[in-house]
Order: sequence, then structure tokens, then C-alpha cells
Amino acid sequence: MSRVLKAVIGTPGVSALIVLIIILATFHLYTGIFLRPRNIELILGIVPELGVVVLGVVILMIAREFDLSVGSVFGLAPMIMNALYTSGGLHPWLAIVLALAACALVGLFNGAMTVYRRIPSFIVTLGMLFMARSMVIVLTGKRPPRPDTVPYDVFVYDFGMFPASLLWFLGLALVLGIILHRTNVGNWIYATGGHTEAAKDMGIRWRRVKLGCFMLCSTLAGFGGILQTFRVGGSVMPTYGTGLELEAIAAAVIGGTSLFGGAGSVIGALAGVFLVRSIDNGFIIARVDVEFFRMALGALIIAAVIFNTDLQRFASRIRVKGKEED
Repeated sequence: MSRVLKAVIGTPGVSALIVLIIILATFHLYTGIFLRPRNIELILGIVPELGVVVLGVVILMIAREFDLSVGSVFGLAPMIMNALYTSGGLHPWLAIVLALAACALVGLFNGAMTVYRRIPSFIVTLGMLFMARSMVIVLTGKRPPRPDTVPYDVFVYDFGMFPASLLWFLGLALVLGIILHRTNVGNWIYATGGHTEAAKDMGIRWRRVKLGCFMLCSTLAGFGGILQTFRVGGSVMPTYGTGLELEAIAAAVIGGTSLFGGAGSVIGALAGVFLVRSIDNGFIIARVDVEFFRMALGALIIAAVIFNTDLQRFASRIRVKGKEED
């Protein structure tokens, strides 16, 4: 029993799940409508866009790198997509693929500068944040492109309480969870982020691992932007994704992802995303000033780090006690 308890408590993201349950119950008791089907449907409708971005951010952070440009790439992808199928006349599906390919190239650039030029990822992606946002403005001519015929239903069809975008998000989470926790690729990512020198000695191509994580992060950020564009009917605003990078990193940290690499999980990412969006929605229902959301998010980041640390220490004590009993 002690080993099972240790395994559960020691899993990154458990603290976020505990806090999520507390937050959900608190908001429902205060508002009386928070857990009603209609409100749950609203939350599930806005979770996928942030969630897809957080999945990429978590995997990159596990590899001990950061990407501050995900918010700008989030806005860049739908701009490229719209420009290609409205001005370029390309088929919508081809426009989507090329837009995501452009995002992957952004990630490749970020990774190459970090891995081969040895520029800290914080600096590289901070520069890309401004560069990509400027590209968004240039593509629109300071005006949003007009909406056109695109395959909305494939991405945002309403199945009732569960929109198609949520299925995309959960599907990606499942696939990435299997890769991260059940394959050699996942072991390479954890090893690269947690013990880079050991990874080198083991023959792991850590540079390729980090490049792949950067490209995945940027591609998922672009896909999140496309999902939001489809949800709002095809219109794209130059401000899409502004500040999203901070929310994504916050959700990752709240979900138990270590800032020092080598620790994190998809379950934690899911918990962090739902927690951030639940607080946002709960404050709106409770008619609390939106600025308090930022304050609550900041407090939650600090509390999550403390809570995760305490849980890890508690799990360590359980392990020592179990050995003594043996």
C-alpha cells in the first residue's frame, strides 16, 4: 500500500489535480451554477486552444528549454493559413499544412540557435516573440483577413458538451503521453533534460532531441491558433495569442513540470490547463474583476511549486519507511 501511495503522490501533477478538485467545489458552492452542464460546456470549449499549446511547452520544459514565442506563433499560424487560401488560392487543407510547416520552421530556428549557437532559449524565443508578432501585423496589413470556406466541422464541430477541438486536444494528449511515458523517445527527452551529460555518455543524440521538442512546441502552438480561428468563425485578429506564453508556462508549472528539466507529465499538463481555464471562468461567473485572475494565477504558481515540493518530500518519507518495514 505504501508503494502505491508513494507512486501516486510522487507523480508530477497530482497536486494540480487536488487543487483542481478544490477549486471546482469552491466555485460551485459560491456561484451555485459553476458545475452545471452549460457552464462545463463553455469551459470545455475554450480548454483545447490553450491545452494544445501547453502540451508542447511541457515537453520542451522537460527537455530543459523554454519557448516564449508560442503566443506569437499561435497568432502567426492562422494568419499564414488565411493568407494562403484567401490571397494565394490554395486548398484549405494545403494551407493548414503549410502554415503548420512554417511553425515547425520557427521551432527549428529556435532550436538551432539554442543548441548549435549556444544562445539561451529564453533569449532566442524572446526575440522570436517580437519577430513573429511583427510578421502577423505585416501579413494582415493591420487588418484581419476575411473569413473564407474552411473545414470548420473537422476541428470545432459541436457534439453537444464535447466539441471536436476537445477531441483533438485529448487525442494529442493521449499520443504524446504514450510517446513520453512509454517509448524510448520519451526516455531520451527526460534524460536530456534531467541529466544531459549522462545522456551524452549513453549515446543519446540530445541535440536532435531538443530540436524535435522545439519544432513540436511551435507546431502545436500554431495548431492551437488555428483551432481558435475556426472556433470564432474564421476571422483572425493580430492580437491572437498575446500573453498566451505566460499562461502556457503557468499551466505547465502548476501541473508539476519542473523549471529545471527532467520532470513533468501529460496528466499534469491536463490538470494545469483545466485549472487555469476553470479559474478564469469561475471569476467571470462570480463577477470578480478580471485583474484578480492574474493575481490568482501568480499566487497559484507559487503555491503549486511549494505544494509539489512538499508532496515529493512526503513521498520520499514513505519510501524510507517502507524500506525500514522490509
